[in-house]
Amino acid sequence: MGVSSSRSRRGLIRLAGGGALLGAGGASLAAALLHGNDDVLAQDRVLVRRNVYDLDPNGPELRAYARGITAMKKRPLSDPTSWAYQANIHGTEERRLRPGWNSCQHGSWFFPSWHRMYLYWFERIVRKASGLNGFALPYWNYEKEGQERLPWAFRRPAKPDNALYVEERSRQANGGETPSGSLTSSRQALATKQFISTNGAAGFGGRRQDDGTGFLNGALEQAPHNTMHVWIGGRGLMSAFETAARDPIFWLHHANIDRLWEVWLGQEGGRSNPTDEDKWMNETFVFFDEDGRRREMSGRQIVDIVRQLDYEYDDLSGGNQGPQSAGRAMAPASDGERTTLAVRDGVVLGNRRSTVSLAVAPGGAATPVLELTDVSATVNDGFAYEIYVGLRSGGTPDFRDPAFVGTLSSFGMPRSGQGGHAGHGGGASYRFAIEGGLPDGDVAVTFVPVVTPDRANAGGNVRIGRLAITG
Repeated sequence: MGVSSSRSRRGLIRLAGGGALLGAGGASLAAALLHGNDDVLAQDRVLVRRNVYDLDPNGPELRAYARGITAMKKRPLSDPTSWAYQANIHGTEERRLRPGWNSCQHGSWFFPSWHRMYLYWFERIVRKASGLNGFALPYWNYEKEGQERLPWAFRRPAKPDNALYVEERSRQANGGETPSGSLTSSRQALATKQFISTNGAAGFGGRRQDDGTGFLNGALEQAPHNTMHVWIGGRGLMSAFETAARDPIFWLHHANIDRLWEVWLGQEGGRSNPTDEDKWMNETFVFFDEDGRRREMSGRQIVDIVRQLDYEYDDLSGGNQGPQSAGRAMAPASDGERTTLAVRDGVVLGNRRSTVSLAVAPGGAATPVLELTDVSATVNDGFAYEIYVGLRSGGTPDFRDPAFVGTLSSFGMPRSGQGGHAGHGGGASYRFAIEGGLPDGDVAVTFVPVVTPDRANAGGNVRIGRLAITG
């Protein structure tokens, strides 16, 4: 299909009907649709974001993207539509901050909505800079069989005049290698039914901001978001908040994360956005449009991508790989006080498989959770570990095994002895539902490295202040 493929907004609104699609929180969502976007809607058609693997590497869509990047890179840093300014909105190490810089939202329930806003305004800037009126950001569905490798146009030709190529990536990504299935899998995130994290387990979107739990990733952010960041980045751009948006593949990665949010909602079964939460709906963030004008946007303006933002995805099929337990919906653990069943302080992980043996109090728990708190990295390289609870002694790690509980990766993880970025201070926290239950006797928690630094660090790659199993 061509890049001009689109559908009439008015027609889609008629098809949607008055309130049939509103679901939970319908009154709040209806108000958002009626009053939330007076200054945003600017076109009478719906643009389609397509899978990059369905596009010609030398076709008009990717040529337009490269052309837009080239034009943006020629603009001065002071121009809000420049490549550097837009990247710095996500993160920067610059000391003198300009409006909107260093404002990316991670480790909270704003993660999906803030990045949706960010992509929306960036896409408009590229559209104008490229000169292609129908330009829509492609997405990279790395979970689909045969599409795991970094798209060809982003690694070949490996020359500076290819605007989609950057040298500052992992040798695996730029070399066309295939990431481990645990890094690309969205099945655990999609199986999570609640949007907001509870005291016992990560929700799809993340924790309430300022709920006292600190930096705590939601299920979608943990994987495949964080995991693919570090696999692509290695020692390069994609592995850190401050540099990630300087890599052109960042935007296709996040378009896929945004698509997965739509996939999650489409599964229904009680899944819904927190449209009854005033803070999530009304907190505003600063961006800039294609003419460099300052824009403020909130959650109520982005809950319906077709009727509010004029775009949709060509495919909303879900993940096709993951642990057996991820095929069923993960029940939220209790949000009340939890009992510590076993704990170990001061765990250090390196480039080799590590196992921590824990003596769990008799009786177990109906909804056990693995909690990692005060977690910090000791290296600047990207890394990731598969985590198993109750893996058979001597067993071969396989993320499709019911013992697999999730992944731990370095993206967004604070460095030891350093503060966090953009308010993401302190050590990070992670929670993993132990869907397979706890085995009898001692419990083995096994960490298997699947992304490792090029050179081993004698002091380890990551330090976990506290590892606990709670119930």
